[in-house]
Amino acid sequence: MRVHRVDPIQNARSNMVFAQLKTNGVIDKLILGTLERIPREHFVPVVVLSVAYGDSPVYCDIPGRYLFAPQTLGIFLQHLNLEADDKVLVVGGNYGYTATVLFEMGCKAYIIDITSHFSC
Repeated sequence: MRVHRVDPIQNARSNMVFAQLKTNGVIDKLILGTLERIPREHFVPVVVLSVAYGDSPVYCDIPGRYLFAPQTLGIFLQHLNLEADDKVLVVGGNYGYTATVLFEMGCKAYIIDITSHFSC
């Protein structure tokens, strides 16, 4: 007998894409696929891992700074109509999640952030 194991993190990521993005008008397959592949939990402090895939902004352990809610990021990216090799400057990139998403979408992503130690 073969036992099928469900990865709870992948399940949370897939649920985020379906429940927060698709149901709110994000239809770009590149954006949806990229957000489903990128491990958002790698870009948040350990103390907020349990809410990494929630539908609200996530505190970034930097006073006054948050990671966009998935729905906000998805809608924002969709409105940009980005193409491969577009150059994008991410101002206030925190831990690099948005820049990583852009990079995985084929863009050249750059971060400028007084606290950031990450670049793509």
